[in-house]
Amino acid sequence: EPAAEPKAATSPPLQGFIKGNEFIVRIERSLETNIGLNLDALDEESAFVDGILPGSIEAWNQAHPSDPRLQQYDRILGVNGLRGHTDTLLREMRQNAVWDLVVHRPIEVKISVDCAKNPTLGLDLKYSPNGGSLLISTVSEGAIREWNQSSSSSCKVGKHDRVIEVNGVRGTARQLLDTATNVTTLDLVILHFA
Repeated sequence: EPAAEPKAATSPPLQGFIKGNEFIVRIERSLETNIGLNLDALDEESAFVDGILPGSIEAWNQAHPSDPRLQQYDRILGVNGLRGHTDTLLREMRQNAVWDLVVHRPIEVKISVDCAKNPTLGLDLKYSPNGGSLLISTVSEGAIREWNQSSSSSCKVGKHDRVIEVNGVRGTARQLLDTATNVTTLDLVILHFA
């Protein structure tokens, strides 16, 4: 009688919160199906979910409504135990059908800036022209640093945070920048990754 074929061990999904707004989610997908993620890799340490498109991720989210899900504005910090450079994370995602993702979910912070009082925000911004946010790479002297110092909020705007709305407008990075031009007040919505 032939020996039974050994079965591959399957590990249970590693899901749930690990600290603060970071959590692990396991996603299984077909390698033949479109992933369905619009990712931006501007910060070089993570993949930012700029949008969920039709494909594997949307199908996974719909099929697992009670599990942690990947959603727009999440930062993917790790894939299958790998962290570090965004290119490494994206390569791991392209090559594998099962992902154990370390995800960081932001909170939205609203800030109002009087441009007449403080004409510079003090933000070094990076963006993809068709992306839907402005990545904050540094905060220097200006209105945002002043807000950080004077605000009673425990949230302090910093590196890796993202501007997603300017004066009530959400849209492409170009639209956000255009909306911020020649105004006396800036009402910003910032994704804060605490």
